[in-house]
Amino acid sequence: MLEEIMKKKKILSSYKPFPEDFRVLYDNLDLLDLAYMNLKLDGSNLTKEGVNEIIKGEVIDNITLMEHQEVVSHKEILKTFADMQGMDMDLDEKQIFRLYKSLTGKSDISYRSKSSILYHLDYMPPPSVEIEDRMRDVFIRLFKTDFGGDYIKKAISLHNGIIEVYPYDNRSETLARVAMEYELIHNGFPVIPFDLSESDYNMLLIEYLKTGENQPLYENLIFSADRKLNILINLLE
Repeated sequence: MLEEIMKKKKILSSYKPFPEDFRVLYDNLDLLDLAYMNLKLDGSNLTKEGVNEIIKGEVIDNITLMEHQEVVSHKEILKTFADMQGMDMDLDEKQIFRLYKSLTGKSDISYRSKSSILYHLDYMPPPSVEIEDRMRDVFIRLFKTDFGGDYIKKAISLHNGIIEVYPYDNRSETLARVAMEYELIHNGFPVIPFDLSESDYNMLLIEYLKTGENQPLYENLIFSADRKLNILINLLE
C-alpha cells in the first residue's frame, strides 16, 4: 500500500500551487483532523461535528471551556507548523520545546523534574536526569536510520521515541502526535490522524512499550493516509 500512497502523494503535489479555495478546504480539514484526533485520544467525548462547529466560531453547549480552548490551540499549532515549514526546519529538541509551547500556551516550560509511573500504559519512563540525553538520542536515531523513503514509518518512529521518553509531566502523548504530524507535513503529507479510539490507542502503546512492536500503529496510519489523500484528490478533481 505504501507504493500507492506515494503515487497519490505525487498526484496531490502535481496540483501545487493549490487554488485558493482548495487551500482553505485543505487547511480546515487538517485543523479538524488534528484537533479531533488529539481531543479523542486525550479522552474527550467531543464529536467531530462539534470540533468542526468550534472551528467555524460557534459556541457548543455541554462542553468544557478547556475542550473549547483545545480546539483553538490547534490553530496555533498549525501556524507554528507553517512557520517552521517556511524556514524548512527539521525537528530537534529546540523545535520540540516550540511545539510544546504552542500546544500548552505556556512560556516557561521545562522537562519533567521527577520520575513518573504511567499506570494507563503500565510503564515507567526513564528518570528525569536522563530526559535531555534520551531526547537527543531520539533525534540522532531518527537522523541516522535509513527508512528507505518511508516517511510514515519515520513519523511513527519519532512518535514512539517521544512516548518512550515521556519528557513532560503533562501532554507528552499529545506532543508525540503533534511532532509526528509535523514530520509528515515536512515530508509533503497533509495531517494524517490515527483512526483509533482512546482505549485502542493506549493498547497499541502498551504493546509497543512492552515488545517494541509498532506495526499496528504503522498500519493504522498507512490506511489513514490513503483515505486522506483520496479525499483531497477527489476534491481537486
